Amino acid sequence: MKVVSLPEVEPGGGPRRVAIGTFDGVHLGHREVIRGADTVLTFDPHPLSVIHPEATPRLISTFPVKRDLIAGLGVEELVVIPFDKGFASQTAEEFVSEVLVGRLGAEQVSVGENFRFGKGARGTPDFLREHGEFETRVVPLVEAAGETI
Repeated sequence: MKVVSLPEVEPGGGPRRVAIGTFDGVHLGHREVIRGADTVLTFDPHPLSVIHPEATPRLISTFPVKRDLIAGLGVEELVVIPFDKGFASQTAEEFVSEVLVGRLGAEQVSVGENFRFGKGARGTPDFLREHGEFETRVVPLVEAAGETI
């Protein structure tokens, strides 16, 4: 699996089937979001560590472990967004047009139903569905051992 930082991705290099998320732990729900994707788009560090450091969850796995778990799912490419205050200020529309369409050339985007993105977390799965440039696949939360994940 090729691992690349978002700024190093050649613009319009698609078409890609992109799964987006933090994917900490790469649990059953994450695996379902990733299923069928050739590219996984994730963030490092965890976005909350930049936006609301006091709310940052305890991470289940380190980045190298996450990378290896994702590689084990047969993904061709892991694109890492270096998450900082500048990226956090990007609107949901800018994320779609500049990252998903412009940089990645996404033909399909897969997210979990609770995925939020863009400044103020205004981007939602429904917002993604409104964009005709790609197909949006929204994965419902998975319940395992009585817990929603």
